[in-house]
Amino acid sequence: MSTCPKVSTQSLYSASRSRHVLRRGHTAFRWRVGACFLALSVLVLNACGDDERYASKDRALVDADGDGWPGGLDCDDQNPRVFPAADEVAGDGIDQDCSGSDFLGLGGGAAGKNTGENPSGGRGGTIGGSGGRDGVLERGRDADGDGFAAVPEGTDCDDDRLWVYPGAPEVPLNGVDENCDGSDLVGVEQLVFPLSDEALPQEPPVVARSKIAGKDRLLVVWSDSRRAPGQDLYGQLTDGAGVPLGDEILLDRDNFKKTGVRIATKGDGFLVTWVSQEGLWVRQLAADGTPDRARRGFGAAGAVAPAPAYSAGHWAVAWSDGQSGRGWIRAMTLEGAPGDVVEIVKTSIARIALTGRKDDFVLAWDGRGEEGESTLWVQARTLTGYYDQAPQVVQNSGFVNPSLAWDGERVLLTFNPTQVIRSVFGLTFDQSLLQVEDKPIRLSSETPELSRSFLGGSKYGFFVAWDDKRHTRERISSDAIYGNSARISGKGKLVPRWPAARAQVVGTQTYVGGISVGEEGTVLSLMYNSRGALHFTN
Repeated sequence: MSTCPKVSTQSLYSASRSRHVLRRGHTAFRWRVGACFLALSVLVLNACGDDERYASKDRALVDADGDGWPGGLDCDDQNPRVFPAADEVAGDGIDQDCSGSDFLGLGGGAAGKNTGENPSGGRGGTIGGSGGRDGVLERGRDADGDGFAAVPEGTDCDDDRLWVYPGAPEVPLNGVDENCDGSDLVGVEQLVFPLSDEALPQEPPVVARSKIAGKDRLLVVWSDSRRAPGQDLYGQLTDGAGVPLGDEILLDRDNFKKTGVRIATKGDGFLVTWVSQEGLWVRQLAADGTPDRARRGFGAAGAVAPAPAYSAGHWAVAWSDGQSGRGWIRAMTLEGAPGDVVEIVKTSIARIALTGRKDDFVLAWDGRGEEGESTLWVQARTLTGYYDQAPQVVQNSGFVNPSLAWDGERVLLTFNPTQVIRSVFGLTFDQSLLQVEDKPIRLSSETPELSRSFLGGSKYGFFVAWDDKRHTRERISSDAIYGNSARISGKGKLVPRWPAARAQVVGTQTYVGGISVGEEGTVLSLMYNSRGALHFTN
């Protein structure tokens, strides 16, 4: 008797139902899994030698329909759309993925396999058991069990797929409109381009929000290269939808490249800050974008990555020295009176974050601890930039890139691990800067391609976004901005809106610049194919 193990298409793909989970991930990953199955199957077939069950193995290894799967594994080798790991169309009576039956959706009820008596499966002859009569699918009912009724009576644009419904997480570049907004997420359809045709942003623009007569106004600011690389600083005021209001605003022009442009808002005015080889500069603007005084020198040459914030009639800017790594903070009244330049800490600092609360400021930075490891610190500062107590260690070893925001009650600190596989984590702090969570809350899925992250917050919640290149494998030269919103629960804990993350924009040369969180939703400012743009998300 032969000792060759019994191998069949069905046994090799007994777990193919889990393949539908992979559909939400990368197509490339799904193909890699399929390739592994194919390689394993070929090895098994070759090892079987003269077993009578594989006497026709040569024929079994011929791929008649050219879909990459031989007839011994392909359950329909005359149809190139049918093969193991193919995309299954739920409820069409065809077993596209060779799992042994048509996929009937993941919805409620007793969804079952196709049978002669009940070709749709499930209770009452409906897909997913949603309650049709006499085996007929009732439109307007929730057939796939995702909580949304089918169009035209309802809003579900594909009532045969549980993962397709209004507001569903959108998977970019897969040709499926998961959130029923009319198109797959590819980027450009989601964007508004408020900058003039002459604008040539040097870096992704930044954005902040103000109110005029109760209406939202957005100020977009960027360093511009139309005259020379990064030498000019422009702004553009828009309405709450990103439609430009008036001409662009020239904020500064000289012969020095401007980098690190950031913006803070106090609700009815702005502070723009930037650095050049001359030093650190600031300029105030009114709520309508009108500059109310000339630029002011705020820090010495060598400053990098300034972080501005507002609190109780005072602006403050924190920055680090690119040469020494030392960190500084300086406050200024709304009337323009600058305070002292106050050293933050004597150890080297990699990145500084700053946010304003009701009557003080909160700093965070990553630097070196006593044993040389990367350490995160937080500290409250008075309106003049000084402090009353020593900084406290938040995380020891392996966390960098802090960002801060305040929602009116809690401070949220986000940061990234230094490992190859990276995520965005968050911790909240109460008024006394006591840590609320026992351990960091993960706000993003894991990826090796996460770089810069940005955080915005207001009384309406928090939003974190970051640059991510995980889609470069699916679209050449493609970049992506991912994001996640979060709120404080009734128990005072940080709760992400989505379990992992959602891609916001995918496209060529796509990088986030800033975030504004308001009552009408969140606005991301970004660079898209060398153009400045705004993306609106709820």
